[in-house]
Amino acid sequence: MKLLLSIVSILFIMNSASFAQKAATLTGEIIELKTFVVDKIKPNSPAGLEVTKEGLMKGGTFALLESKSNKIVILIPSAVNRNLYSVLEPYLGMQVFIKGQQYSNGGVRLLSVEDIGKSLK
Repeated sequence: MKLLLSIVSILFIMNSASFAQKAATLTGEIIELKTFVVDKIKPNSPAGLEVTKEGLMKGGTFALLESKSNKIVILIPSAVNRNLYSVLEPYLGMQVFIKGQQYSNGGVRLLSVEDIGKSLK
């Protein structure tokens, strides 16, 4: 799964001319993709946080569940933040804002994590 995500991320970035790219600031909750989609578990409870961290340690994928639309955006590293786990782990289960470059094509959206913080909304 992690290898597939890496390949997709590289293809998005290499072919950015054919993909829509724009600077974006999104708000929502950080989740682990498989744990949320398959098991329907969010990290906003102590038990959910443990399951989410376990999924991430097994090679899971960070994603953002947007506040306004409940759509999922896959989070990818940026030149500023190369190690996503160390940057995003303190924010699991919290409402956050993330600033970065958003890439989209065919309904799939990726967001590079350049800046993150607690959301006041």
